[in-house]
Amino acid sequence: MSAERYDRQKRLPGVGAAGQLRIERSAAHVPAGPSANVALAYLARAGVGHVEIVPRPAPPFRHAAAFAFDGPCRVAEGAHLAIVHLIEAIRTA
Repeated sequence: MSAERYDRQKRLPGVGAAGQLRIERSAAHVPAGPSANVALAYLARAGVGHVEIVPRPAPPFRHAAAFAFDGPCRVAEGAHLAIVHLIEAIRTA
C-alpha cells in the first residue's frame, strides 16, 4: 500500500502509524443486512486487512428513529458499524 494513502488518517490523534498498522492487520465481520455494503466500503477505504459479511442480524441501530428515509439510515448505520470496528482495532494492542 502507498505510504501516502493513509497519511491523513495517521495524523489523527489516537491513530498514528501504530494504530494504522493495527487497522491493516484487523479483520472485520460485518453483519449481513442493508447497511453491510456501506460498512464494507468504509472499512476497505480505511485499510482494514480482511472484511467479511457474516450471516447474522446487525445489532439494533439506536439512532434509526432520527431518519425519515431508509436510505440515509442505512448509510449512517453502515458508517457506525465501520467506526466501531476501527476504534476497536486501534485500541487493540
